[in-house]
Amino acid sequence: MLGDSPEEGQAHFGPGGPVEAAKSWVEDIVVRRDVRSAWRTTDPDYRLALTQAIIFLNPQHPPLMGYERDELAHALAEEDPKHPLWESFENLLAEEFLTDLGEVRVENWTAVSPRPIAPDYELVLFPREQGEEQEPPELYAHGILIHFRDGRWLVAGLSERQAVPGWPPDLGY
Repeated sequence: MLGDSPEEGQAHFGPGGPVEAAKSWVEDIVVRRDVRSAWRTTDPDYRLALTQAIIFLNPQHPPLMGYERDELAHALAEEDPKHPLWESFENLLAEEFLTDLGEVRVENWTAVSPRPIAPDYELVLFPREQGEEQEPPELYAHGILIHFRDGRWLVAGLSERQAVPGWPPDLGY
């Protein structure tokens, strides 16, 4: 079982581990509402899939007109985007992330639990507000997929399936 040894627990819950990475990302989104900071710790494939999803779902949106969609998606998916549409995109992402993650109980970090999904991937489960009494207990958690890439843990999605860029992109949920 995960965390049976102190070394294993430290690898998951300690500094530089997947739980710390997920907690920091969720705090950036839910508490600080700082998408730009969260974006820097988001897996490049997830960033690209998110930008593609917004472009794909809004092909006739006036601000997107006149841009080649692949170039626009890649420019917005950069770790530190400088594109003139970034601010609008960031605001839209903030709304979407808050809709998805607003029920995460950030004050209850002790209930967080990670589990390996695949090599270099862990799903970190956060408690969320309870819903209907008939809902099974596993619905009271929200998963953040963490990917170990280039020497650090990065958020790779909001489910146990990783996001896959493309037209259309697959966000994994």
